[in-house]
Amino acid sequence: MPYTLPAGTLVAEPHAPPDPCPAVAAAPLVETLCKGAERRDCSLFETYETDREMQARSRRQQQQGTGGSSAGQKSGRQCKQLNLFTYKWHALPDYVPSIRWHGPTDITSTQTGELAHRVVKRLYGIGNKKKDPKQIGRRLRRAEWSKRIFDNLGIHTKRRQHQHALNPENASEVLAAHHHIGRTSKQKHNLGSFIQKHRDDPAAKNFWPKLQDHLLGRLLNRQFDGDTHESFTDADRNHIRLKGDGTRIPSIQVADVMMLSGEDNPGAHPYWYARVLGIYRATVISTHPQMNTTQSGPRDMEFLWVRWLGVDPVHHSTSRNARLPKVGFVEESDPFAFGFLDPMQVIRCCHLMPAFSDDRTNKLLKTTRPTVARRHGETSDWAYFYVGIFVDRDMFM
Repeated sequence: MPYTLPAGTLVAEPHAPPDPCPAVAAAPLVETLCKGAERRDCSLFETYETDREMQARSRRQQQQGTGGSSAGQKSGRQCKQLNLFTYKWHALPDYVPSIRWHGPTDITSTQTGELAHRVVKRLYGIGNKKKDPKQIGRRLRRAEWSKRIFDNLGIHTKRRQHQHALNPENASEVLAAHHHIGRTSKQKHNLGSFIQKHRDDPAAKNFWPKLQDHLLGRLLNRQFDGDTHESFTDADRNHIRLKGDGTRIPSIQVADVMMLSGEDNPGAHPYWYARVLGIYRATVISTHPQMNTTQSGPRDMEFLWVRWLGVDPVHHSTSRNARLPKVGFVEESDPFAFGFLDPMQVIRCCHLMPAFSDDRTNKLLKTTRPTVARRHGETSDWAYFYVGIFVDRDMFM
């Protein structure tokens, strides 16, 4: 069902192939899967209502005078099974024709109205609650006038500066850019201090030699293969130097990215996946003899520090099996479990969902000490993840 339901909706989107046969065939399949899940799962699992549902039921009983809180407390949480006799389940077969007739589900989204409603609520809180519509309208006009004046004078907040950066003159250039990394230099790391700080972290093992291999491979225009450049020697690496301190751009706590696979074996998965541990920019100087004079000068380079994930070899994720791809972190014993990545190689962020049935494990990264490879407070990793190939209607791999 996690595969079939999104797939049935996807084939109905306007940008999908116009053949309606898959969409029509999906409706009875969805109905069959739902009924099968009800018969199979309800007999295997005992499910109970949540505390919130139990409290709501107790309040209803109090209002109706049919037992009060004491009856609710005696009964406790009641058994609750999957109920297919609701409108949400009843309307599932109608999703596909509805999208075909009225367009994608984004059209009926309430997000636009909710965002506009935030402005009204904020302006309502500023006033004295008397003649609210008139006060809100007056304050909204003042805000619009102030924004126009600031735009004419060139006075912008950070948010307005980012919005103003996209204008008709440079819109094509900005939109054509593969990615954008801020030019901030607030966080700088001295390479020696950084390595010393993380000397006991397995994620930072051989940090500098791996970074040298990555930078040297890019400067020599070698095809990316996961930085497995075994031909590089220590003498080659010594030609790579960093000018000044490297700059680290703060990244989100967990960012998973995907890129095209470098494998060309028959049946190989078309994508590679990695978890971003840091985003960096540095001025690189190379004196390698295979580089010409124009390439050997100081050069600003961006790179990502990542933890690689590999595809589960025993898991089959074809459309015929209706199963999502399954990946897991590479074991720390692999010398290439951690590495570096050119941001230009990244296609986009990806959605990795933990495989809860496989639980967590310490076998992939045996340390229980704090490490940059995990969130703060975590001492283990999820054994496997499912790749969310239906993150939105524009993403289907």
